[in-house]
Amino acid sequence: VPPGFRKAAWSHCLGLEAAAAEESVARALRVASSAPRATSAAMDDACVSRATSDTSTSAGLGDDAPRAPQACGSSRSTSPPDEEEVEEAEMSADEVAMIGSSGRLSRRINELIEADVPRTFSAVQSFQQSGGPQQLRRVLRTLAAGDPDLGYCQSMNFLAAMFLIVLEDESAAHLAVRLLLGKLEARRWYMDGMQQLRADTFVLEDLLRERLPAVHAALHSKGFDVLFVSSKWFMCLFATVLRGEALARAWDVVLCDGIEGVFRVALAMISLGAPAILEASSHDDLMFLFQDWQLSASPEELVAAAYDPRAVGRAPLDDLAERRRKAALRVCRRDRADEMLRGH
Repeated sequence: VPPGFRKAAWSHCLGLEAAAAEESVARALRVASSAPRATSAAMDDACVSRATSDTSTSAGLGDDAPRAPQACGSSRSTSPPDEEEVEEAEMSADEVAMIGSSGRLSRRINELIEADVPRTFSAVQSFQQSGGPQQLRRVLRTLAAGDPDLGYCQSMNFLAAMFLIVLEDESAAHLAVRLLLGKLEARRWYMDGMQQLRADTFVLEDLLRERLPAVHAALHSKGFDVLFVSSKWFMCLFATVLRGEALARAWDVVLCDGIEGVFRVALAMISLGAPAILEASSHDDLMFLFQDWQLSASPEELVAAAYDPRAVGRAPLDDLAERRRKAALRVCRRDRADEMLRGH
């Protein structure tokens, strides 16, 4: 996508304008339902509350995925259900207006956000000098307060920051993050247990075995856990390993092709880095390689590799949804077995 058209293209791929219109109605309903009413209007209040409940999960923004124990070591936090245990951070008027209600933001979540904001695109001067950190803080706080089931998890800061850079609007960035997680069916990458991230790691490993067998064999022979790659690449959508136009082009692929684009970019990066992977002589070498991943390819070469029939393949990954479903079931069964063992 040409840089000058990226804002419009990303908005179109996410259905941002239509979702924003629905969100505006839902926000108005939330405000109306929270306003004081006369006793005689109690029936109207009940109708408004039901409408709010129905519309607030429109555009694929809701999720009733099961929760599981925290895994993968990522810092995340959700608001505890017991109000007596919550020490809340104060929400500004602008933040309340963005989500249409006061919401709840625990001090624990606020502390995580405050720690992550300064280290988000700290080297991108245009972002730092245009008030990006202040905008990012508000977007992350409203995301966490407006969706307590999701809360906040490290890496979400990069998603919000990328949208702020391209869309140049806080409300649009706030909504775009929610739409993106729905488009990718990736909310459970960031929730307790990170079940979908672990499932997608199985999918990535299977694709490596089929499409880059020499690379897979090298990783397997040295006991390298592909979860190290998926947690580092998927959760922030490559924002910590790609820079500038290469990162933007990777996001073009993801926003156009959805979750298939995520796997295509990951396979392309591994394919382009295959010589270094095959030369690694130990597990530690692989850890250092992926920890400080340096992609020498141009943005054009990265996108070309993502559709290279010799590695990733030009044809759509038609069975990707089924692969993810089976992998998620596999993870769920493992979690249940582990829970039973702990119970004994």
